Amino acid sequence: MEYEPVFVPQADVLRNGPSSLRKDCKNWFIANIFNRIEALQHALNTCDCTDKIDLDYSHGSVARLSDWLAQHVGSVCLSEQEREEIRQEQPFPIAVPKSVLSSATQSLAFDVGVYLGEVLRRQYPWITWRQVSTGKRNYFYGQMVLIGINAVEVCPMHIVTVFCIGVKEGDYTDGKRLLSLFDMWGRNARKNRPAE
Repeated sequence: MEYEPVFVPQADVLRNGPSSLRKDCKNWFIANIFNRIEALQHALNTCDCTDKIDLDYSHGSVARLSDWLAQHVGSVCLSEQEREEIRQEQPFPIAVPKSVLSSATQSLAFDVGVYLGEVLRRQYPWITWRQVSTGKRNYFYGQMVLIGINAVEVCPMHIVTVFCIGVKEGDYTDGKRLLSLFDMWGRNARKNRPAE
């Protein structure tokens, strides 16, 4: 598979960084939506899959992409020293995993999340991307989210990352969980259609 990963700023960097960083991230995101979808399509076209996936913004493409992603989650093992450094950075004791998602998988999760968002936006034109700009305690502060699905903002990139962690941990073996979340977003969006 040929894939050009993207560096995705972590939530704490966006939250604690200067406002210019958040503005730059928003501008970059809006300008690169279709570039990231093209990078994902290139990865799909160059992987060793028997069933090629065309990112045509259809429900079928989301179903096949969800299964494909579940088969392409990569992780890297943390050394005991790295795990201890993570423990020391925490204000209270936490369980530190033995492995984390690889940077390529984090990037794929971002790109798949962008694609899911764009599929929803094409189906439900009242859904839009927005950067969370209020409430520094909000986990998604500085990140791009979808509004218009329901009363709660949805960050598909985050949800896809959590799905990948579930695959890594053995909780999911296929894309059914991710597809069911996508379908739920669609049902909620239909209920949330603005009055005309």
